[in-house]
Amino acid sequence: MGKITLEGKDLPLGELRKAILSEGQRAGKVSIKKVDNWEDSPVGHPHSSISIFLNKDKQGKGLGRLGYALAAEQSGLDEVYAYIAKKNLASIRAAEHAGFSRVHPEYKQYLMRWERDKTASEEIDYNTLKSYLDDSYS
Repeated sequence: MGKITLEGKDLPLGELRKAILSEGQRAGKVSIKKVDNWEDSPVGHPHSSISIFLNKDKQGKGLGRLGYALAAEQSGLDEVYAYIAKKNLASIRAAEHAGFSRVHPEYKQYLMRWERDKTASEEIDYNTLKSYLDDSYS
């Protein structure tokens, strides 16, 4: 599969629009945008949604799962939702591999949520703090 990266300019928190590059070649695009009509969604609060599109010749190579994971991590958000057509099994599997899980199974689309691992963040913060304190008292 090779190296995959996301390339594009930074947008305000809650939004992301980047090209998916595989081995330096454009393989597709990913975007995260704020959901304007969240009142019509079963989520029930303001949130952001991710969409991924891969070039036909790049599909089926695991790039989707990496795209979902990288974009969610780079978004800076604590949670990201994916609205996927129920017949799009490849996107559903890719999102699952990237850490998204299904929510609101009664909804007309396959609705999935990714949540940032706050335990890892707290551990990093603790280690940074511990290192700072150790240096301060040495």
